[in-house]
Amino acid sequence: MTPGSRFALLALPLFWAFAVPVALGAWLVDLLATPWVRIARRRAQRPDAAPSGRRASVVIPSWNGKELLEALLPTLRLAIDHAGGAHQTIVVDNGSDDGTAEFLRTAHPWAEVVRLERNRFYVGGVRAGVAAATGDVLVLLNNDMRVEPTFLAALLARFGAPDLFAVTARIELQESAHGTAKVETGRTRIVQKKGLLRFEQVLGDDRAPAIPAAWAGGGSSAYDLAKFRELDGMEDLYAPCYAEDASVSWLAWRRGWRIEYEPQSVVHHLHRATSTRVFGRSEVEVLDRRNRELMFWRTVTDFGLALAHAVWLPWNARKEARRTGLLVQAKALVRATARLPRAVLLRQRVRVTSRRSDREVLRIANDVTAYCRAIGARPTGACVLVLHAGPPPRVVAPDHARVTLVDLRDGPPSELARRAVAEHYADVVALADDVARRAARGIRERCTDRIWIDAADEAAIARALTRVPAPPR
Repeated sequence: MTPGSRFALLALPLFWAFAVPVALGAWLVDLLATPWVRIARRRAQRPDAAPSGRRASVVIPSWNGKELLEALLPTLRLAIDHAGGAHQTIVVDNGSDDGTAEFLRTAHPWAEVVRLERNRFYVGGVRAGVAAATGDVLVLLNNDMRVEPTFLAALLARFGAPDLFAVTARIELQESAHGTAKVETGRTRIVQKKGLLRFEQVLGDDRAPAIPAAWAGGGSSAYDLAKFRELDGMEDLYAPCYAEDASVSWLAWRRGWRIEYEPQSVVHHLHRATSTRVFGRSEVEVLDRRNRELMFWRTVTDFGLALAHAVWLPWNARKEARRTGLLVQAKALVRATARLPRAVLLRQRVRVTSRRSDREVLRIANDVTAYCRAIGARPTGACVLVLHAGPPPRVVAPDHARVTLVDLRDGPPSELARRAVAEHYADVVALADDVARRAARGIRERCTDRIWIDAADEAAIARALTRVPAPPR
């Protein structure tokens, strides 16, 4: 065992000395606040409302990003023109000294400028921009992005449901090792493993009609502005940066709202890492670790998850120390201590307004199948099963990726199995002829969760191949 490993093992009791008081303190506050929470819950329940319109306020925080804005703003102007409407663009000049404000006034007078005397970093910049926003939908953009012409229209088209909180775009890295674009993706997941919430971006089948995103990234997403303000948006608890977008997203899921991924809205990310330039790599690691700890105690109220987090915290800190160094982990937890009392008090609001448990969020926000069932939709895929005894119907091609043909001349199936891919269902059954209808009588009794249609109904099959409504219960 190396000296560093021995030192890390000796540090485990110190991490437990942090975790145990934090957990006990959080549970004690929860216990004392329970009467207030129960009273407040009765008063907090009110119906959700969709945005009254689809006018966007695009907020772009920027510090010494004149060159980046020169690349972004022309593409954003095209996207705004493509979407149509009197949308608002706000550039928050975060104490820049590179002539950003003068450049905007002369080259892009259509963009409003909110000038801050000093750099208030990402959280402060967003909060200043949100305060000036007058639209129905808030769009947050990093300054190191370029957007496709359909970027804004695709995001805004999603809004209309009263429980939709945010929509996040598809992100492609503009630069890669081979000089070609590759997908960073905006399809996000938050998974719990050994007490730790892990943030992931995953690739997947983008054909589903509704794809959940566990969090809406603060550099390329659109939010219902009224809901965003109701949750206090990017909280200054996390200032200067990191985890604030994941936190507000988790709060939205707990509130009973939802976040979706829109693959037709595309941004290209330059990845210039402003935070690293400002703080340095070591400080960025400290801020990231500190804020992930704060986010957990701010948002997660499940007793079992909190217990696992406290028990596993020393081990997780030691494991991360292999990558960042033990000093980074220690500094992050020490700094988190100063803000933890506020985080624990703020979590009482979650208990008042929550409609979903933490475990429900982990299930629904990370899985297309669970999400589509929760909102009353079926994922697309090979979702149409055609039973026929003669030639297959003209309306469906045998080689269609989303159609499975079952020839009853080979014998009737004992059941209608789902496909191997978990998020794809063969839950629409099209009956092509009288033989199929007779064969289906016994099957329908065992497969009550399927939708049964006539294969001659071209409109019904077309709907099945795009968006399939949940069958009546």
